[in-house]
Amino acid sequence: MVNRGRCRWKRVDGRLGSLACALSLAGSLASVAGPAQALVFQTDAAKTPLPQPVGTTELNLGATWGYDANTMSYIDPSGAILDTPIIYGAYYSPPAFPQFVNGDPFTLQGLFKWRGEHIDPIADATTSPGHFFPGCGFKAELVLRGGSCDAVLGWYNFTGTSAPPASTDIHPLVPKSSSYLNGTRTEFVPLGWDNRNPRVLSTLDWTPQAFSSGDITTNPEYAGGDVAFALLGVPSTSCKADKFSVYEHNTKNANGVPWVTSLIYRSTADPTAIYMAFEDLPMLPADWHDAGGQYKNDGDFNDSVFFISGLGATAECPDPACANKVCLQGETCSSGVCVPAGSVPGGGSASGGGAAGDGGDGAGGGPDSGNDLGGAGPGPGNGTAGDAAIPNNTAGAADKPDDGGAGAPDATAAGAPNAAGAGDGAPATSSAGCSCRVGAEHPRTLSSWLYLALAAASALRRRRARPSCSNSWP
Repeated sequence: MVNRGRCRWKRVDGRLGSLACALSLAGSLASVAGPAQALVFQTDAAKTPLPQPVGTTELNLGATWGYDANTMSYIDPSGAILDTPIIYGAYYSPPAFPQFVNGDPFTLQGLFKWRGEHIDPIADATTSPGHFFPGCGFKAELVLRGGSCDAVLGWYNFTGTSAPPASTDIHPLVPKSSSYLNGTRTEFVPLGWDNRNPRVLSTLDWTPQAFSSGDITTNPEYAGGDVAFALLGVPSTSCKADKFSVYEHNTKNANGVPWVTSLIYRSTADPTAIYMAFEDLPMLPADWHDAGGQYKNDGDFNDSVFFISGLGATAECPDPACANKVCLQGETCSSGVCVPAGSVPGGGSASGGGAAGDGGDGAGGGPDSGNDLGGAGPGPGNGTAGDAAIPNNTAGAADKPDDGGAGAPDATAAGAPNAAGAGDGAPATSSAGCSCRVGAEHPRTLSSWLYLALAAASALRRRRARPSCSNSWP
């Protein structure tokens, strides 16, 4: 589980404060060992946690199509015929690739793993904000299609109302995949894994392609402010209903409460990007599973998944709603409202600790913006709460006790490398303490986590101003 948290500032003294932070850290770190806890629930009586696991029927397609760890290929990627076959699970393995395991091509977890993301599909799911400032423009790419609906992704101007947009106000961005993917199948194209045919590695089963909005500032259809996204229904198919990134715009249940039809994930590899995952079948008021035909919604949210990048305000295209807005440290302005910096694209590190900036002095970045995960420890410019002093090392550890951080033995102990972060953070007088970031790749027992937390508390006793940690997603 990738644990996301943020630090709220308060004054604490001596051992009591150190113990409080130690226990807070221990509670956060202990959660790594347990199963991920859902943050999004369907609005049914059962409060079904989302996303649901991919079903056995879908997973079994992996063996049918050759996406199995034991599949043998006698054709290598160059097209050469081999006397000794390549074993699929051995070919897709470190150090060149992540380790392939059965099911990877069909799950959100496999998708995120293949794309180098530190995202937990359950613990990091959210339904908000659903609308985003588009900056100068954005791109969208279909990265997983786990259903048979050949749907179109569009964008629309977000007006702040609870009423969904008219169909004429939705502007197509990503066309039907059948028009450009050149896929050899009609479903699970593209896959979350790779586009090579597993039995003939030199053959590509589809052609990935991203679609750009162009310079949105010159688009006459753009009204200014935020945009939102919609998966357009196809009336002649079983996928008749439009699905919206703004939760309130979706079909409502019998009690007048919207169903959850899309999930949003912040990218940890690109601070301007999100993943948007849809269930593509209609949801009837009485039961979200019921689509009004032979097919049912299963809640795995792998039907259509898009990677949308380039979101968020930039120096070239600032958000006019934030022109006169002054936010507190650790916050950023989004649509005229101050929110935690990691909660919106372009608002700093997606993984904790980072404030937007040029890197070098503190929270969330090395000398190159987006270099590492924003954790605790000094930046190259002698800031305090920030990333490791060495570029591309992992975040979360302090170089010396007085600089804040987790108090780990060296500058590369905690966190995950080469993910999102940006910023020069705060001066030494006002930033110190725990990073609230746990790397999913380094599970430990509770006792060892508690030991590290107590060590961190001991190292930080000399600082009177420090954060206590909470694990809530902003």
